[in-house]
Amino acid sequence: MANSEPLTSVLFVVPGDPEQKTGGYRYVQRVVAGLRDNGVDAFVSGLCGSFPVPDRMAEASMNRLLAALADDSVVVLDGLAMGGLPDVIANHASRLRVVSLVHHALADETGLTQELQDWLFRVERRALSKVAGVITTSAHTAHRLKDYSVPATAIRVVEPGADTIAGIGAETQPSRAQGPTIHLLCVAHLSPRKAQHHLVEALSDLRDCSWHCTLAGSLDRDEHYAHELGGIIANLGLEHRISLLGELDDLELAGAYRNADVFVLPSVYEGYGMVIDEAIAAGLPVITTDGGALSTTGLRPGVRQYQAGDVAGLRACLEDWLTNPGALGEAATQVQQAARSLRSWQSTAIDFQRALEDLLPPPDPTTFDSDWLALREPADHLARNKRLLSEVLVWAEQDYCHPGVLSGHHAPPLLVVDLGTGTGSNARYLVPAMTVPQRWVLLDQDEHLLALAGERLQHLDVPLETHACHLNAKRLAGQIPDG
Repeated sequence: MANSEPLTSVLFVVPGDPEQKTGGYRYVQRVVAGLRDNGVDAFVSGLCGSFPVPDRMAEASMNRLLAALADDSVVVLDGLAMGGLPDVIANHASRLRVVSLVHHALADETGLTQELQDWLFRVERRALSKVAGVITTSAHTAHRLKDYSVPATAIRVVEPGADTIAGIGAETQPSRAQGPTIHLLCVAHLSPRKAQHHLVEALSDLRDCSWHCTLAGSLDRDEHYAHELGGIIANLGLEHRISLLGELDDLELAGAYRNADVFVLPSVYEGYGMVIDEAIAAGLPVITTDGGALSTTGLRPGVRQYQAGDVAGLRACLEDWLTNPGALGEAATQVQQAARSLRSWQSTAIDFQRALEDLLPPPDPTTFDSDWLALREPADHLARNKRLLSEVLVWAEQDYCHPGVLSGHHAPPLLVVDLGTGTGSNARYLVPAMTVPQRWVLLDQDEHLLALAGERLQHLDVPLETHACHLNAKRLAGQIPDG
């Protein structure tokens, strides 16, 4: 059932520094900004430790953050952060309103051992079973989550947006590729899944063409791969034709798009592939694979696709545009058309808010008028089962004066927990009937009724505690005091 109450605040939780410049982190950054523009108090918090295979620091960081949140807080947990911590999520999901944001399943990362892949699948499936719903960035990932036993009714797809970058775009760049050298650009952190080595291999056979390739993306996320890639480039003698720039800030990235003629993403798997939209927004024809969600998100005018991992296919696409200015120019014209249909980040933020409100059940709105409760109380007391009452009284006497208590000593006062106490009708009925010493704990979600109960039960002269809390199947056991 859709939530009738609008979203007012939400906390996004990501691993590490929230300002990282990968697609997943940029998605969160832009959605948060859009939610704030819509009047929602949206924030991002980063976790310490290692992910997605969490160490003790990661587990402690997640547990500490969730424990500090008030009941019913709306929390969006990035799949990279929560996938390996199902037990921590389970400990807090019953009192929080938790949704997972999944870009792609953790087990679908490239280069994993079979043992690690199986472990990631098991723990992420358990973690996803603990949340109220899942938001994915593509229909491809939503379909994949069926394998994780996530019901279709608990999944919403909110695709990324793409804004024109630093004032450049297809319509302001109608005549790219006019110079003798074609400038190729790949924006992605260096990793086996992004497969920059395939691009380097394909270009090594196209030395006779006039091109320069820029690889922009973090060198630190997989330092071993980055080092190996640098060695491959050097061994092929392509240091002067392929530039490894590392991670760029916004201005530097805008300059890289501005100076490029063709965008290339050789990734073997993507949960969406945001950089494809960004490249189109910047007016760049695109060469990419059909890996993962790219099989559908890459089906745009001005985008050439080849089978993921097929270096020969990549080489053929590159050669066609490097040697055929007419084909590249036609692709550039098509990109102008595709850029007009890109969705904005503001639209993404609106859809994200709707998805949260749709997936998250509202806090239990059940309330009762105190005057109505007072009117019904006499009839309620008359309707009590007298036989059951007598059994309760016998049990209370036996429990208080049980044989295990030493002669001359009595047990502590009988602890009675009243669920959904309202204004305390149950206590007004039972306290005088039970002659043993008593201590009552009154639980209700309505703080106004609890306050009235405290006032109206003072004359009974028994110790009373009142606790405002939501009582549902998941939370009930945790609300009942020991003993």
